[in-house]
Amino acid sequence: MPIRQKVRLEAFPNGLPMSVSSKVYATLRFIDPSPLKGGDSLSGIFQWPVSGDVEDGIYTAIFGAYLSSGSTSLFPTLLVLNIKAQEEPPKIGPDQTSLSFNGAVGGSNPASKTVSISNTGGGTLSWTASKTQPWLTINPASGSSTGSGNPNTITISVDISGFSSGGTYNDTITIDALGASNTPITIPVTLALVAPTIGLNPQNISFNGIVGEPNPPPKTVSVSNAGTGGTLNWTASKTQPWLSINPTSGSSTDSGNPNTITVSVDIAGLSGGTYNDTITINAPWASNTPQTIPVTLTLVAPAIGLSLNPPNISFSGTAGGSNPASQTFSVWNAGPAGRLNWTASKTKDWLTLSPTSGSSTGSGNQSQITASVNTSNLSPGTYNDTITISAPGASNTPQTISVTLTLTGTPPQIGRSVAQLNFSAAPGGSNPTPLTLSIWNAGGGTLNWTASKTQSWLTINPASGSSTGTGNPNQMTVSGNISGLTAGTYYDTITISALGASNSPQTVAVVLNLAGGGATLGVHMMSDGTGGNYQQCITPNEKYTFYPWYPFALLYVYISNVPRSFSIGYSFYKPDGTLYFSSGNLPGTDNYPYSYICLLPKLYIAAQLPAIIPGTWRADYYYNDGVTTLSGSEYFTIQSAPTTPMIGLNPISLPFSATFGVANPG
Repeated sequence: MPIRQKVRLEAFPNGLPMSVSSKVYATLRFIDPSPLKGGDSLSGIFQWPVSGDVEDGIYTAIFGAYLSSGSTSLFPTLLVLNIKAQEEPPKIGPDQTSLSFNGAVGGSNPASKTVSISNTGGGTLSWTASKTQPWLTINPASGSSTGSGNPNTITISVDISGFSSGGTYNDTITIDALGASNTPITIPVTLALVAPTIGLNPQNISFNGIVGEPNPPPKTVSVSNAGTGGTLNWTASKTQPWLSINPTSGSSTDSGNPNTITVSVDIAGLSGGTYNDTITINAPWASNTPQTIPVTLTLVAPAIGLSLNPPNISFSGTAGGSNPASQTFSVWNAGPAGRLNWTASKTKDWLTLSPTSGSSTGSGNQSQITASVNTSNLSPGTYNDTITISAPGASNTPQTISVTLTLTGTPPQIGRSVAQLNFSAAPGGSNPTPLTLSIWNAGGGTLNWTASKTQSWLTINPASGSSTGTGNPNQMTVSGNISGLTAGTYYDTITISALGASNSPQTVAVVLNLAGGGATLGVHMMSDGTGGNYQQCITPNEKYTFYPWYPFALLYVYISNVPRSFSIGYSFYKPDGTLYFSSGNLPGTDNYPYSYICLLPKLYIAAQLPAIIPGTWRADYYYNDGVTTLSGSEYFTIQSAPTTPMIGLNPISLPFSATFGVANPG
């Protein structure tokens, strides 16, 4: 074979046990001894460089192990070496020693790159390419080349869709080729990704407002991409209902392309104090996501101020008299700022406020409220109420004012002429004659009364009135309408009520008798002083004057429409309330021995009264005829006449003596 310039010498020691400190050497006639390798045991193929040209052939060599100190060899072995001339091996020849890619997180993949692989040695280069990272792609991953004129092209691509943050990422392409002199070779790959960065201006927001006033002006926030590349796709959120942001999303490529968010607050319904919220800016792939902007809302609340010290109002007056003079107090905003919108309320009907609402911006803008009382229908005593001042949003709402009304004097009292009214008529006949009921104030002040009844057949007119005393009575006409009524006895009650009266309510019984044998009952009084003339009929409830020389007066209970037989009872009570006389139940007829007939068919039962007991008497009576049962009470007043004046003389004679023609006697 021809002599080659480059050969390889291979030795096959078949596994020689060696000490750690041993050196392997080989010697040949044209090879200088050289240490090759040390170890516990040696096996495999060992190569030595050969100096000079060597022809093909078989050579011998001594192969042995020596101590590192260079002493004699241990286990020297005679080797048979076969030196063979060989062709030059293939060699991997890439045109790129490194690759780099640049991109932006969230953006498009960088452009692919190529690597050309050729055989820069002898023979045929059969190669494979590999990598480790999933974001790197090699295509194709294998090939062959016979020389530099026959290169293979590999396309290298990166996929950045799986990256959420920027940074530098690395991988290595490894190219292996069996038999190649330089296998393997590596090509470093670098991927540099830039991420957007959230840029905010300002970093915080504060609002100041006044409760009850308009909303503070809106403010703005600038959102931009403060990073070196990419696109910032952001969203904004908040938590509190009083805070609004618009828009809530946007996109920015750099700081020169900012987005503007308008931030607003709604203070309606909020009281004074400090409120907080946070605007959160999120941006996928941004290196500093999320970012927050603190928002502070400070509201100043107005405060209710009252010009009353002490905080109460007192009224005094006389029951039944004129109303006390009105009083005023002021309401204003005592807070540091804002508008106080107030309302005033009370609970009692006798108290009036004017106005009941208003507004104030400060002590120089006060609202005046007038408090008035109406004492009509109020009896003597002490009355209380509370004025409540309320103002939504005020720090000290509500505020109250105590009101006291003191009334002195005698309360009004209901006076009425009778406790019962009786009608009688024949069924189908004419309506009975209307009766009169007197109502007056028997106490102090003014009696403002109203009257009511329940039955449709009864009519009262008027149903209300006013009286200041016994000398100012009101006359009520009481009428009965028998139309449509059948025979029988009908009852109703007139109820007299008066606010503030000490004896309210009072009632008057009303009896309507529609039957031939029915009876009505009442009281008359006769007083002619002689006891001989009883034909004079006196109207009930008249005031009679009895003179000292009248030995007695007669009081009569009368019954109209008297049947042939009946029973009646009556009792008379003196002004001090003690019983004067009681008849018990007396049988009677129309010619009862102690009856006196005035105008038939009325029956009068008489009782003698002492003329010396003036005052208001009461007569209670009872009647039963087997068909109708009646009972009632009547009041009448006896007045004593003033004492008759008499002339008194002392002495009863005056003697004089004188001489005629001379001076008068002394």
